[in-house]
Amino acid sequence: MKGRNLLMFYNGNSEQSIGFIMAILAPFAASIEVFLRRDMGVRYFTFTNFIAGLIVIWLFRVIYSLSSSFSALKTNTLLKIFGADISVSVNTNIMYWVWLAYVCLGIYHFMYQYYRDAVNKPAYSFFIGDSHLFFIGKVILGLLNKLFYLPVRFFAMTLPAAERQQLLSRKVRFTDYRTFTYRYVEPLFVLGLGLVLYSYSGVLSFWLVVSAVILALYSSYGLQRERNEFLDLRDGKIQAEHMQAALVGKSDQLKLSEDFKRLIKETSVQIGDDLEAYEELKESSPAVADVLANLNPNLKNL
Repeated sequence: MKGRNLLMFYNGNSEQSIGFIMAILAPFAASIEVFLRRDMGVRYFTFTNFIAGLIVIWLFRVIYSLSSSFSALKTNTLLKIFGADISVSVNTNIMYWVWLAYVCLGIYHFMYQYYRDAVNKPAYSFFIGDSHLFFIGKVILGLLNKLFYLPVRFFAMTLPAAERQQLLSRKVRFTDYRTFTYRYVEPLFVLGLGLVLYSYSGVLSFWLVVSAVILALYSSYGLQRERNEFLDLRDGKIQAEHMQAALVGKSDQLKLSEDFKRLIKETSVQIGDDLEAYEELKESSPAVADVLANLNPNLKNL
């Protein structure tokens, strides 16, 4: 028990630490999400996030401008050492246009949030938005479905006949293009764009590459939290089914933990020791009393 408590303490503190790190990364993610998505929730894309993203873009330009006097020389020197003949631009004026585009798109996002509230069609407040790259995710998943057709058939051969037929009857194997786009397509698209623009503007390329890495981390964390919420609901449903089975005396047939089984047995023993309370329960709630009788056979004789 002590070890379990320590593990729970560690997991709780670990989750808090990760949440703190994600809060730091949020402005960097916001600076690129404005360009990639639309219809973001009011508690996902807030005015605070907007201002923080604005500061991030401005800081990238300022820091890169301060280092441009010697960074270009160092970069060209390294390229010459490795035999490359590439002139690296340190054009920072493009970031003014990026900054202006960010402001315009950010205002548009806020106007759309206001529109939804005005017409009484609010979206989920923590919604991460619809990506402009969904069509790419759909195309890639379509190709993956064809590519993995034979592996899926091979895997189906290891399943029972009924389950094999159920799996093979599905025409589409990968359907969650939204998660695929958020987790892979968007970061890789931004990363590729940053690498392509490297020779045009070093600061723009640097911002895009850093944003791609942070976006991958931030999106994966958010998607995993949503996944955990779904798993919590599903686990609750499974536990409820197990509890229902245990209450009718079928706990031995289920894959329950020993702690859960011990809890059921302790409950039946406690109610068996307090016969007066059990008699009152039979009068007030006969159905509940019958359930407890299934837990403790001694109660059936009362």
